[in-house]
Amino acid sequence: AFDQLEIAIRNDVKWFYNQRPTQADITVAVAWRIAYEMLKEHIPIERYPKLIQFSQHAENLPEFSACPIEPQ
Repeated sequence: AFDQLEIAIRNDVKWFYNQRPTQADITVAVAWRIAYEMLKEHIPIERYPKLIQFSQHAENLPEFSACPIEPQ
């Protein structure tokens, strides 16, 4: 799934469909972050630079920083 998301994320836009994040954007960012926190030793992060950047962009939003994910 992460391979397909890496392909789907375009360099020229911030979000998948609009200039504002949609449910799809939020879901991808949250799914990536939780999966990475739980399985980081199994995820080769060098394969997912766009996904990492996408997630970080979402996590910079005030709504995300209001609900931080505590690393395990």
